[in-house]
Amino acid sequence: MGFDHEEVRGLLNCIRDGVFITDGEGNIVMLNKASEELSEFSEEQLIGQNVNELIKKGYFTENGDVSLKCIKSGKEESMIQKGRDEEQEITVTGVPLLENGRVKYVVVTERDVSEINRLEKELRKNKELIKEYSSQLEKYKRSENRRLKDIIYDSEAMENVISVSDSVAGKDITVLIQGESGTGKEVIANYIHNSSNRKDRPFIKVNCDAIPENLFESEFFGYEKGAFTGASEKGKEGLFELANGGTLFLDEIGIMPLHLQGKILRVLQNKEVIRVGSSKYIPVDVRIITATNTNLKDAVREGKFRLDLYYRLNVVPITIPPLRERREDIIPLARHFIEIYNRKFNSDLRIDKSGWDALYRYK
Repeated sequence: MGFDHEEVRGLLNCIRDGVFITDGEGNIVMLNKASEELSEFSEEQLIGQNVNELIKKGYFTENGDVSLKCIKSGKEESMIQKGRDEEQEITVTGVPLLENGRVKYVVVTERDVSEINRLEKELRKNKELIKEYSSQLEKYKRSENRRLKDIIYDSEAMENVISVSDSVAGKDITVLIQGESGTGKEVIANYIHNSSNRKDRPFIKVNCDAIPENLFESEFFGYEKGAFTGASEKGKEGLFELANGGTLFLDEIGIMPLHLQGKILRVLQNKEVIRVGSSKYIPVDVRIITATNTNLKDAVREGKFRLDLYYRLNVVPITIPPLRERREDIIPLARHFIEIYNRKFNSDLRIDKSGWDALYRYK
């Protein structure tokens, strides 16, 4: 069953997109209501008119009619046209109907994409705002976290140190903190402990460089009464026992004598100690965090540090760069220490503009 002209036109009017049809010469033979609304010209004004003539009259823009392109190329063509104003954009697609290799009709569909474009622009703008707000929120969180952590920094390098520290704090694994003297290795060790599930248990700090070599073993493992001349009659708990359930921070681990390194390794493996002068094993649950300002790999190559202990301690390495490599931290640190000493000495010390300018230039 075929359709007559009026039925076809009625069907086209059911389509929300604009549709108009030209013959192979560019004469408009049919259009729907949506096309009338987009062009602002009535059916009576357009039916029977040739597209070239409409372009001359200013109804259509020059080189702006897709039907002529289809007639010329004999294939589907698409383009974007401006509508009633500069804000309106219409996507236009023409599809030729061929007969014996020649274009008999061109069916053109038109869609107003102005609202879609407007929404896309708003979406992009909103995404940019969200990105900006997220960045500001992240900056605020970092600033607030720094305040709560009592670690003063503003550099990306220290942000990375804190990020790694956060990631390992809740995991009961050994950490080796490396960095020059004064970079804050103990501060980071303390931060890791306070961020872990051991925070309510002891945090025992030991500077290995301050312990005489002949006292290493008794200090670390304790001793029984009468174990040696001068030993306390009550005996003594070692550092591992004192830190039981908590964290033992061994600073300057690189200078530890080789014979004691083997015993430290056994504690890590077996989780038990033997006091000097005793044969009884004492179980201990201690997390080890170590620090050094020397290159332990060099010490291993030189035979001054055990390779097996190095690997047990270096499960998670954290390297703190010196302040000269993170100059962004100079000004916040300067402000921090000024506040501390102002409170301590009840003073009102201030840095004048030239002083801050000098710091900024150094930064």
